[in-house]
Amino acid sequence: MTKVCPIVIVEWSIPENSIGKTQVD
Repeated sequence: MTKVCPIVIVEWSIPENSIGKTQVD
C-alpha cells in the first residue's frame, strides 16, 4: 500500500471513492 501512488492513498481517504477503488485495486 505504501508503494502505491499518493493519489490512490488520497482517494482512499474519501468513503465514496474508497468503495470504487477497493474493487479496482
